[in-house]
Amino acid sequence: MATTTLAAFLTKFNNLIGDDFTGTTTSAGNAGKTTLIDSGLCKYGDGFFGDPDENPEWWVYVSSQLRPIKKFAADTGTISVFTAFSAQIGASTTYALHHYDRNRKIAAINQALNDAYPYFYARVEDATTLDGTGASANKYQVPATFTEFPDKIKKKHTSGTKYTITDITDFTAEEISGTRYFYADITEDDDIILVGKTYLTQFTTDASTTELSSSQADVVCLLAAANFYRNLSANVNSEDSGRFDSLSNRFEAMWNEKKMTARMPMIHSDKLDWGWTK
Repeated sequence: MATTTLAAFLTKFNNLIGDDFTGTTTSAGNAGKTTLIDSGLCKYGDGFFGDPDENPEWWVYVSSQLRPIKKFAADTGTISVFTAFSAQIGASTTYALHHYDRNRKIAAINQALNDAYPYFYARVEDATTLDGTGASANKYQVPATFTEFPDKIKKKHTSGTKYTITDITDFTAEEISGTRYFYADITEDDDIILVGKTYLTQFTTDASTTELSSSQADVVCLLAAANFYRNLSANVNSEDSGRFDSLSNRFEAMWNEKKMTARMPMIHSDKLDWGWTK
């Protein structure tokens, strides 16, 4: 299955919302670990990045560390931060400048990974289901890793060094206090394999992955952008709130337009035999 890292997803997301300024330092920052220097930034005016009055919400992300910018000096291309980095920032170090807090973006992205279900999902396969639950030896409990009832129930029969896997179609299902069960006649020596869906894996680090191809991530990015601007809208003045709401609605409309054609294929569900007796 194809996967996408948080770093790759954030690149798509930043490009989508126009917050994708990146560069490389040209000389080492100070020994106090509170600056980075890129002479390529000299073309911007003093305070362009991080002026408390003009541009108060610029952030720098470098060496896997996020810091709000305190001051920008255009004559040398020096960016100063409030809290020191863990080490001096050397020359030829890649960095990114963002107008919006990176952590807000990740929260909106993870929300989108959850909200994208069931159009985009993680496939779940489980072979640990045990029989003999409750009063009936034919009663099986569905593991909590499944978001809903499994799409397929299979049995694996082993004979010597060979095995066969077949779909189970004679079963019925029920839910008791939030726990799902199914009833079926399965030979004691056969293994049970359940196949179904759950939510996409949430991002935690730059290298962490979720179950999306690059093209699928492009579509889920639209939902992430809608979430991001909606969340921003609740924390700004009324003028900016209206602008962010408009952007959120725009990206949500784009998501709704594309989600059906770009969605992951449905897992074919077996037909329940409601006439089967426990």
